[in-house]
Amino acid sequence: MREGKHLIMTGKIVLGEHLGYPYIECDIENGIKIIERLSQKLGFESEDMRDAIRILNNYNEFYSYAKRKGKEFIVPSKRESDFIRGRVVIDKIKPLDTRNIMIIFERRIDKRLLEEIIKELEK
Repeated sequence: MREGKHLIMTGKIVLGEHLGYPYIECDIENGIKIIERLSQKLGFESEDMRDAIRILNNYNEFYSYAKRKGKEFIVPSKRESDFIRGRVVIDKIKPLDTRNIMIIFERRIDKRLLEEIIKELEK
């Protein structure tokens, strides 16, 4: 996905877009903070957001499992009702290494909102 368009690059966080899907590359701690802030700004917490936080809190286990099974992505669980309501936020998580991840969001997530969250985290 790195061949996509980078919108913002900071010391710790990269915001980009690939094939219309916004993504963020960051460490695990910032990933959790970004998902929590996104939940606050959207006004809801969907099943995929809760599961993504659970995955990141237990990242070492999920990372070793994905590597053992040869999986490139970890896909958070999603509820059918969230799909119907348009509340699915996170498409998948790509482990980059033992400390860094790429969170790939659904197409409808506004990149400006993600940019705003990144700027808030840098303060």
